[in-house]
Amino acid sequence: MARRNPIAIDKLTSDLEDVLQSELQRFNSENASTLSFPDYDVEQKQRLVGALEGILMGGHDSLTTCNALETLRILSRDRQELEPFVSAALVREVVRHAGLEEEVCQYDVQGARVASGLAEALAVVLEAQKCLCNILYNSPRARDTVSASSTETAILGRIRQGSHLGEVLYFDLRLLFLLTALIPESRQRVKTQDGAALLTDLLCRPTDDRTCIETLKSLFNLVADKDEDAELSLHLVATLQRVLVQSEDEELTSHVVNLLSVLPREALAKLGEDVAPPLLQFLERRMEDPSPEQVSPILLFMLCKENVTRLVKYSGYGNAAGLLARRGLLVGNPPRQDNSDSDSETEEYRQLERGVNPVTGRWEDTRPSPLEGLSDQQKEYEALQLVQLMHQLDRQGVIRPSRIGSDGRPAPVEHVLQLCEGVHTPRSESDSD
Repeated sequence: MARRNPIAIDKLTSDLEDVLQSELQRFNSENASTLSFPDYDVEQKQRLVGALEGILMGGHDSLTTCNALETLRILSRDRQELEPFVSAALVREVVRHAGLEEEVCQYDVQGARVASGLAEALAVVLEAQKCLCNILYNSPRARDTVSASSTETAILGRIRQGSHLGEVLYFDLRLLFLLTALIPESRQRVKTQDGAALLTDLLCRPTDDRTCIETLKSLFNLVADKDEDAELSLHLVATLQRVLVQSEDEELTSHVVNLLSVLPREALAKLGEDVAPPLLQFLERRMEDPSPEQVSPILLFMLCKENVTRLVKYSGYGNAAGLLARRGLLVGNPPRQDNSDSDSETEEYRQLERGVNPVTGRWEDTRPSPLEGLSDQQKEYEALQLVQLMHQLDRQGVIRPSRIGSDGRPAPVEHVLQLCEGVHTPRSESDSD
C-alpha cells in the first residue's frame, strides 16, 4: 500500500477557499478508510486541531466547512489517539454546525441558511452530526462538553418541530442514543423533558426502518430503569404492537422484542393476539442458528425462574452442570436471589422424590448399594482405584478434574488429590493428639 502523505497543516491557514478545499479533499480521499493516525505527534495534532477550528469558526463557504468536518470525522475514528484532537472549543463548533447549539435548533427548512443552498446546508449539518457521533463514542472528555451544551434538548426540540430533511432525523436519533447511553445526566434530562413520550409518538410517524431502529434504541435507554408511568407504558406497548405486526425487517423486530422485554408485565398483558405470529416466527429464526443442545438448557433455566436449586432438582446436577459452569453458578444463586423451590413442588413430585437420582434428575427403581457388604479396607481399595483411573484419564486429556473457583466456574487442578484439599473429615475416637 502506498504511503499516505500527511495533511499540509500550513495550507489550512490559507484565506483562499480553493487552497483549503484542495488540501482537505486530498486528505479525505486518501484516508477514506483509515482508522488510525500514528504518524502525527502531539504537537502536529494540536496544530491540526487549531487549523480545523479556525476553518469552522472562520465563516468559510459550505463546501470548505463540509470538507473540514469530514477531515475531523476521519481523524475522530482513532480512539487511541483521539484526545489530543478534541478541544472543548472544537467540539462546540461541531455542535453549532450540526444546528444543535441552542434549545431552539438553528436547522430550519424556511431559514436563510437553508434557502441560500439547501443541498450545501444539509451536507454541513449531516457531516457535523457524523463527527459528533464519532467524538461522543470515542472521547469521554468530549462528552462533558456535549452534555454541557444541552445537545439532547436541541435534538428533542428538532424532533418536536418535525421539520427534518434527508437523513438529519436519523443522525439526530443516533446522537440521542449515544447521549442517553453514555451520559447519565443527558439521559435524565431527556426523561424530565418527556423524551420517552415524544419518541413513542415518533414511532407512529411514517419513517424508514433504520430510523425506527434508532428510535427504539433510545427508548430502551429511557425505559430500562422501569420508572415510567403506567399510562406511557400502555401507550408504548400499543405502539410497539403495531410496529411488530407491520415489521418485515429482522433487526427492527429484534429491537422491538428487546424493548418489550423491559416493560412492566401489567402493560405487556395488553398485547393482542396478532403479535403471536411475528413473535413465534422471530423465535423460530433465532433458534435456527444455535443447536437444540444450546437452547434447551437456557429455556429450562428460564422456566425454573433462573433458580439454580430448582433447575438441579428437576434436571439433575449432571445435566445442569454445563449451563451453571458457563454462567458461574456452580455455587448456587447469589444470596440476593430467592432460592426457595417449595412453590414449584407438586404432590406427584413429593411422592416420587425419594427415588429421584440427583445426578440424572430421573426417577429410578431402588437398587442395592454397590458398596454393600464391602469391608472398610475394600472400600478404601476401590476408592484408590477410582483415583488412579481419574488420574489416568486426566493424563490422557480425556477429562480435566476441577474445583469450583471463587467465580462459580470450574478451576482445573494439577492432580486429582487436590480435590481433597479443604475437605474436613471427623477424627476417630482412637486418634491421638
